[in-house]
Amino acid sequence: MGKATAELIRYADNFTTNKIGQIKPIIFNDHELFKICSFEIMPYSADHSAFDSYAFLITNDNKSIFYSGDFRAHGREHEKFDNLICNPPKVDLLLMEGTLIGERIDEPNIEELEVERKLVGLCLETKGTVFVTVPSMNIDRIISIYNAAKQTGRKFILDLHAAELFDRLKNYSNDIPQSAYPDVLLWYPKFQRENFDKHGLNWLMQKHKYWKKTLKDFSSEIPKSIMMLRPYCKNEIEKNADLSGSVWVYSMWKGYLGRKKSLQDLKQWTEGKGIPFKFLHTTGHAQLQDLKRLAKALSPQVLIPIHSYHCELFSEHFENVHRLEDGEVFSL
Repeated sequence: MGKATAELIRYADNFTTNKIGQIKPIIFNDHELFKICSFEIMPYSADHSAFDSYAFLITNDNKSIFYSGDFRAHGREHEKFDNLICNPPKVDLLLMEGTLIGERIDEPNIEELEVERKLVGLCLETKGTVFVTVPSMNIDRIISIYNAAKQTGRKFILDLHAAELFDRLKNYSNDIPQSAYPDVLLWYPKFQRENFDKHGLNWLMQKHKYWKKTLKDFSSEIPKSIMMLRPYCKNEIEKNADLSGSVWVYSMWKGYLGRKKSLQDLKQWTEGKGIPFKFLHTTGHAQLQDLKRLAKALSPQVLIPIHSYHCELFSEHFENVHRLEDGEVFSL
Protein backbone atom coordinates (compact mmCIF):
# COMPACT_ATOMS: atom_id res chain seq x y z
CA MET A 1 0.00 0.00 0.00
CA GLY A 2 0.94 3.65 -0.27
CA LYS A 3 2.46 5.30 2.81
CA ALA A 4 -0.50 7.65 3.36
CA THR A 5 -2.91 4.71 3.12
CA ALA A 6 -1.01 2.99 5.92
CA GLU A 7 -1.43 6.12 8.05
CA LEU A 8 -5.16 6.20 7.34
CA ILE A 9 -5.63 2.51 8.16
CA ARG A 10 -3.72 2.78 11.43
CA TYR A 11 -5.86 5.73 12.49
CA ALA A 12 -9.24 4.37 11.36
CA ASP A 13 -8.53 1.02 12.99
CA ASN A 14 -8.74 2.71 16.39
CA PHE A 15 -12.49 3.03 15.93
CA THR A 16 -13.44 -0.18 14.11
CA THR A 17 -15.14 -3.14 15.76
CA ASN A 18 -13.26 -5.77 13.74
CA LYS A 19 -9.66 -4.76 14.39
CA ILE A 20 -6.99 -5.16 11.74
CA GLY A 21 -4.42 -4.79 14.47
CA GLN A 22 -0.71 -4.18 13.99
CA ILE A 23 0.18 -3.90 10.31
CA LYS A 24 3.61 -4.11 8.73
CA PRO A 25 2.93 -2.77 5.25
CA ILE A 26 5.21 -3.06 2.27
CA ILE A 27 5.14 0.52 0.99
CA PHE A 28 5.14 1.19 -2.74
CA ASN A 29 5.61 4.52 -4.48
CA ASP A 30 4.06 6.06 -7.56
CA HIS A 31 5.71 4.87 -10.78
CA GLU A 32 8.22 2.69 -8.91
CA LEU A 33 8.15 -0.93 -10.04
CA PHE A 34 7.91 -3.68 -7.42
CA LYS A 35 7.60 -7.46 -7.67
CA ILE A 36 5.43 -10.13 -6.12
CA CYS A 37 6.76 -13.55 -7.16
CA SER A 38 7.01 -13.37 -10.97
CA PHE A 39 4.59 -10.44 -11.29
CA GLU A 40 5.96 -6.96 -11.90
CA ILE A 41 3.63 -4.22 -10.66
CA MET A 42 3.73 -0.54 -11.53
CA PRO A 43 1.55 1.76 -9.38
CA TYR A 44 -0.08 4.78 -11.01
CA SER A 45 -1.23 7.39 -8.51
CA ALA A 46 -4.85 8.20 -9.37
CA ASP A 47 -7.11 11.23 -9.19
CA HIS A 48 -9.91 10.10 -6.85
CA SER A 49 -11.93 11.41 -3.92
CA ALA A 50 -10.24 8.86 -1.64
CA PHE A 51 -6.72 9.94 -0.68
CA ASP A 52 -3.67 8.00 -1.94
CA SER A 53 -5.51 5.94 -4.59
CA TYR A 54 -3.76 3.96 -7.31
CA ALA A 55 -4.23 2.11 -10.55
CA PHE A 56 -1.86 -0.78 -11.32
CA LEU A 57 -0.11 -2.21 -14.35
CA ILE A 58 0.59 -5.92 -13.72
CA THR A 59 2.92 -7.75 -16.10
CA ASN A 60 4.11 -11.34 -16.32
CA ASP A 61 5.39 -13.48 -19.17
CA ASN A 62 4.97 -10.64 -21.73
CA LYS A 63 1.30 -10.19 -20.83
CA SER A 64 -0.09 -7.12 -19.07
CA ILE A 65 -3.20 -6.26 -17.10
CA PHE A 66 -4.16 -2.72 -16.20
CA TYR A 67 -6.44 -2.35 -13.16
CA SER A 68 -8.04 1.10 -13.14
CA GLY A 69 -9.32 1.11 -9.58
CA ASP A 70 -11.69 3.97 -8.84
CA PHE A 71 -10.60 7.17 -10.55
CA ARG A 72 -11.77 10.41 -12.09
CA ALA A 73 -10.37 13.15 -14.31
CA HIS A 74 -11.94 16.26 -12.76
CA GLY A 75 -10.33 16.41 -9.32
CA ARG A 76 -7.43 18.47 -8.01
CA GLU A 77 -4.97 15.95 -9.43
CA HIS A 78 -6.52 15.48 -12.87
CA GLU A 79 -3.07 15.81 -14.45
CA LYS A 80 -2.36 12.27 -13.25
CA PHE A 81 -5.07 11.01 -15.59
CA ASP A 82 -3.88 13.30 -18.38
CA ASN A 83 -0.32 12.00 -18.04
CA LEU A 84 -1.54 8.39 -18.15
CA ILE A 85 -3.46 8.72 -21.39
CA CYS A 86 -0.67 10.78 -22.98
CA ASN A 87 1.89 8.10 -22.11
CA PRO A 88 -0.11 4.86 -22.05
CA PRO A 89 1.55 1.54 -21.24
CA LYS A 90 1.10 -1.56 -23.38
CA VAL A 91 -2.04 -3.28 -22.10
CA ASP A 92 -3.51 -6.65 -23.08
CA LEU A 93 -6.36 -6.68 -20.57
CA LEU A 94 -8.08 -3.69 -18.95
CA LEU A 95 -10.09 -4.07 -15.75
CA MET A 96 -12.04 -0.79 -15.68
CA GLU A 97 -14.51 0.72 -13.23
CA GLY A 98 -17.90 1.95 -14.42
CA THR A 99 -19.62 3.30 -11.32
CA LEU A 100 -21.47 6.00 -13.24
CA ILE A 101 -22.63 3.81 -16.11
CA GLY A 102 -26.37 3.31 -15.78
CA GLU A 103 -28.72 5.33 -13.61
CA ARG A 104 -25.88 7.25 -11.93
CA ILE A 105 -24.66 8.70 -15.23
CA ASP A 106 -26.18 12.10 -14.46
CA GLU A 107 -24.44 12.54 -11.10
CA PRO A 108 -22.70 15.90 -10.56
CA ASN A 109 -19.33 15.81 -12.28
CA ILE A 110 -18.15 19.40 -12.19
CA GLU A 111 -14.47 20.02 -11.56
CA GLU A 112 -13.36 20.12 -7.92
CA LEU A 113 -12.16 23.70 -8.48
CA GLU A 114 -15.71 24.60 -9.52
CA VAL A 115 -16.95 23.19 -6.20
CA GLU A 116 -14.50 25.53 -4.50
CA ARG A 117 -15.73 28.52 -6.53
CA LYS A 118 -19.35 27.73 -5.67
CA LEU A 119 -18.42 27.47 -1.99
CA VAL A 120 -16.78 30.89 -2.19
CA GLY A 121 -19.99 32.34 -3.64
CA LEU A 122 -22.09 30.68 -0.95
CA CYS A 123 -19.82 32.04 1.80
CA LEU A 124 -20.14 35.56 0.41
CA GLU A 125 -23.93 35.47 0.20
CA THR A 126 -24.50 33.77 3.58
CA LYS A 127 -24.79 36.01 6.63
CA GLY A 128 -24.42 33.26 9.22
CA THR A 129 -22.54 29.99 9.55
CA VAL A 130 -21.82 27.82 6.54
CA PHE A 131 -22.23 24.28 7.90
CA VAL A 132 -20.72 21.52 5.75
CA THR A 133 -21.29 17.78 6.06
CA VAL A 134 -18.43 16.00 4.33
CA PRO A 135 -16.29 12.90 5.02
CA SER A 136 -13.00 13.92 6.62
CA MET A 137 -11.15 11.54 4.30
CA ASN A 138 -12.32 13.36 1.16
CA ILE A 139 -9.20 15.50 1.26
CA ASP A 140 -9.88 17.18 -2.10
CA ARG A 141 -13.14 18.50 -0.68
CA ILE A 142 -11.58 19.51 2.63
CA ILE A 143 -9.05 21.61 0.73
CA SER A 144 -11.86 23.20 -1.32
CA ILE A 145 -13.70 24.12 1.89
CA TYR A 146 -10.58 25.49 3.55
CA ASN A 147 -9.66 27.53 0.49
CA ALA A 148 -13.18 28.97 0.35
CA ALA A 149 -12.87 29.97 4.00
CA LYS A 150 -9.54 31.69 3.40
CA GLN A 151 -10.80 33.55 0.34
CA THR A 152 -13.82 34.92 2.20
CA GLY A 153 -12.19 35.74 5.54
CA ARG A 154 -13.95 32.94 7.43
CA LYS A 155 -12.44 30.61 10.00
CA PHE A 156 -12.63 26.85 9.41
CA ILE A 157 -13.95 24.99 12.45
CA LEU A 158 -12.64 21.44 12.87
CA ASP A 159 -13.45 18.74 15.38
CA LEU A 160 -10.94 16.45 17.08
CA HIS A 161 -11.34 13.55 14.66
CA ALA A 162 -10.66 15.72 11.62
CA ALA A 163 -7.77 17.54 13.30
CA GLU A 164 -5.90 14.30 14.03
CA LEU A 165 -6.59 12.87 10.58
CA PHE A 166 -5.33 16.04 8.89
CA ASP A 167 -2.25 16.08 11.11
CA ARG A 168 -1.35 12.56 9.98
CA LEU A 169 -1.58 13.61 6.34
CA LYS A 170 0.25 16.93 6.61
CA ASN A 171 3.44 15.51 5.08
CA TYR A 172 1.59 14.55 1.89
CA SER A 173 0.03 17.93 1.10
CA ASN A 174 0.73 21.48 2.21
CA ASP A 175 -2.90 22.44 1.50
CA ILE A 176 -4.53 20.37 4.26
CA PRO A 177 -5.70 22.59 7.17
CA GLN A 178 -4.07 22.04 10.56
CA SER A 179 -5.36 22.79 14.04
CA ALA A 180 -2.38 25.09 14.70
CA TYR A 181 -3.24 27.41 11.82
CA PRO A 182 -4.48 30.89 12.85
CA ASP A 183 -7.52 30.64 10.55
CA VAL A 184 -8.58 27.28 12.03
CA LEU A 185 -10.64 26.73 15.18
CA LEU A 186 -10.71 23.38 17.00
CA TRP A 187 -13.25 21.89 19.39
CA TYR A 188 -13.86 18.48 20.96
CA PRO A 189 -17.46 17.24 20.55
CA LYS A 190 -18.77 15.24 23.51
CA PHE A 191 -19.29 12.11 21.40
CA GLN A 192 -15.69 12.22 20.18
CA ARG A 193 -14.30 12.82 23.67
CA GLU A 194 -16.16 9.78 24.95
CA ASN A 195 -15.19 7.70 21.93
CA PHE A 196 -11.51 8.59 22.20
CA ASP A 197 -11.57 7.83 25.91
CA LYS A 198 -13.32 4.50 25.27
CA HIS A 199 -10.59 3.46 22.82
CA GLY A 200 -7.70 4.59 25.02
CA LEU A 201 -6.86 7.61 22.90
CA ASN A 202 -6.67 10.27 25.60
CA TRP A 203 -3.13 10.96 24.45
CA LEU A 204 -4.56 12.28 21.19
CA MET A 205 -6.76 14.71 23.08
CA GLN A 206 -3.66 15.86 24.95
CA LYS A 207 -1.79 16.22 21.66
CA HIS A 208 -4.20 18.86 20.34
CA LYS A 209 -5.24 20.51 23.62
CA TYR A 210 -3.07 23.60 23.07
CA TRP A 211 -5.34 24.69 20.19
CA LYS A 212 -8.62 23.32 21.56
CA LYS A 213 -11.42 25.60 22.73
CA THR A 214 -15.01 25.00 23.70
CA LEU A 215 -17.84 26.11 21.44
CA LYS A 216 -18.79 28.58 24.14
CA ASP A 217 -15.29 30.09 23.98
CA PHE A 218 -15.68 31.03 20.31
CA SER A 219 -19.46 31.18 19.95
CA SER A 220 -19.19 34.69 18.49
CA GLU A 221 -16.89 33.34 15.76
CA ILE A 222 -19.24 30.56 14.63
CA PRO A 223 -21.53 32.75 12.48
CA LYS A 224 -18.44 34.03 10.65
CA SER A 225 -17.03 30.57 9.95
CA ILE A 226 -17.32 27.42 7.90
CA MET A 227 -18.00 24.56 10.29
CA MET A 228 -17.90 20.80 9.77
CA LEU A 229 -21.31 19.47 10.82
CA ARG A 230 -21.65 15.85 11.91
CA PRO A 231 -25.02 14.37 12.91
CA TYR A 232 -24.01 13.75 16.53
CA CYS A 233 -22.85 17.37 17.02
CA LYS A 234 -26.12 19.15 16.30
CA ASN A 235 -27.37 19.49 19.88
CA GLU A 236 -24.09 20.93 21.19
CA ILE A 237 -23.99 23.38 18.30
CA GLU A 238 -27.59 24.43 18.88
CA LYS A 239 -26.81 25.28 22.53
CA ASN A 240 -23.74 27.37 21.73
CA ALA A 241 -24.30 29.00 18.33
CA ASP A 242 -26.57 31.54 16.73
CA LEU A 243 -28.13 29.58 13.86
CA SER A 244 -29.86 32.51 12.20
CA GLY A 245 -28.79 33.25 8.64
CA SER A 246 -26.87 29.97 8.38
CA VAL A 247 -26.91 27.38 5.59
CA TRP A 248 -26.25 23.63 5.49
CA VAL A 249 -24.09 22.32 2.65
CA TYR A 250 -24.39 18.59 2.04
CA SER A 251 -21.23 17.59 0.17
CA MET A 252 -21.52 13.83 -0.26
CA TRP A 253 -23.22 11.32 -2.53
CA LYS A 254 -26.97 11.92 -2.28
CA GLY A 255 -27.60 8.20 -1.92
CA TYR A 256 -26.36 8.32 1.67
CA LEU A 257 -29.26 10.60 2.60
CA GLY A 258 -31.67 7.82 1.76
CA ARG A 259 -29.66 5.12 3.50
CA LYS A 260 -28.41 6.62 6.75
CA LYS A 261 -30.85 7.51 9.50
CA SER A 262 -28.31 9.82 11.16
CA LEU A 263 -28.21 11.97 8.01
CA GLN A 264 -31.99 11.90 7.71
CA ASP A 265 -32.23 13.10 11.32
CA LEU A 266 -29.71 15.84 10.58
CA LYS A 267 -31.72 17.00 7.58
CA GLN A 268 -34.87 17.03 9.71
CA TRP A 269 -33.04 19.06 12.36
CA THR A 270 -31.82 21.68 9.89
CA GLU A 271 -35.31 21.96 8.40
CA GLY A 272 -36.76 22.44 11.86
CA LYS A 273 -34.28 25.25 12.52
CA GLY A 274 -35.08 26.91 9.19
CA ILE A 275 -31.58 26.28 7.85
CA PRO A 276 -31.62 26.05 4.03
CA PHE A 277 -30.26 22.89 2.42
CA LYS A 278 -27.63 23.19 -0.33
CA PHE A 279 -26.30 20.21 -2.28
CA LEU A 280 -22.77 20.91 -3.50
CA HIS A 281 -20.76 17.92 -4.60
CA THR A 282 -18.89 16.28 -7.42
CA THR A 283 -18.44 12.57 -7.90
CA GLY A 284 -15.26 10.68 -7.13
CA HIS A 285 -15.73 8.50 -10.21
CA ALA A 286 -14.98 8.84 -13.91
CA GLN A 287 -17.52 10.24 -16.33
CA LEU A 288 -18.36 8.18 -19.39
CA GLN A 289 -16.29 10.46 -21.62
CA ASP A 290 -13.21 9.87 -19.44
CA LEU A 291 -13.81 6.13 -19.34
CA LYS A 292 -13.82 6.25 -23.13
CA ARG A 293 -10.60 8.27 -23.16
CA LEU A 294 -8.90 5.70 -20.96
CA ALA A 295 -10.10 2.73 -23.00
CA LYS A 296 -9.05 4.39 -26.25
CA ALA A 297 -5.60 5.32 -24.95
CA LEU A 298 -4.84 1.86 -23.53
CA SER A 299 -6.49 0.03 -26.45
CA PRO A 300 -6.68 -3.37 -24.73
CA GLN A 301 -7.35 -6.65 -26.46
CA VAL A 302 -9.97 -7.32 -23.77
CA LEU A 303 -11.88 -4.97 -21.47
CA ILE A 304 -13.51 -6.48 -18.38
CA PRO A 305 -15.98 -4.32 -16.40
CA ILE A 306 -15.52 -3.98 -12.63
CA HIS A 307 -17.19 -1.91 -9.92
CA SER A 308 -20.44 -1.35 -11.78
CA TYR A 309 -24.11 -2.19 -11.33
CA HIS A 310 -24.53 -2.23 -15.10
CA CYS A 311 -21.76 -4.25 -16.69
CA GLU A 312 -24.23 -5.21 -19.43
CA LEU A 313 -24.09 -1.61 -20.73
CA PHE A 314 -20.31 -1.56 -21.30
CA SER A 315 -20.58 -3.13 -24.74
CA GLU A 316 -22.70 -0.15 -25.86
CA HIS A 317 -19.77 2.20 -25.24
CA PHE A 318 -16.56 0.14 -25.54
CA GLU A 319 -14.96 -2.44 -27.81
CA ASN A 320 -13.71 -5.92 -26.90
CA VAL A 321 -15.83 -6.13 -23.74
CA HIS A 322 -15.93 -9.45 -21.89
CA ARG A 323 -18.27 -9.73 -18.90
CA LEU A 324 -17.07 -12.15 -16.28
CA GLU A 325 -19.64 -14.11 -14.33
CA ASP A 326 -19.06 -15.02 -10.68
CA GLY A 327 -16.64 -17.93 -10.54
CA GLU A 328 -15.71 -17.72 -14.23
CA VAL A 329 -12.02 -18.23 -15.01
CA PHE A 330 -10.51 -16.04 -17.71
CA SER A 331 -7.18 -17.00 -19.25
CA LEU A 332 -5.02 -14.36 -20.92
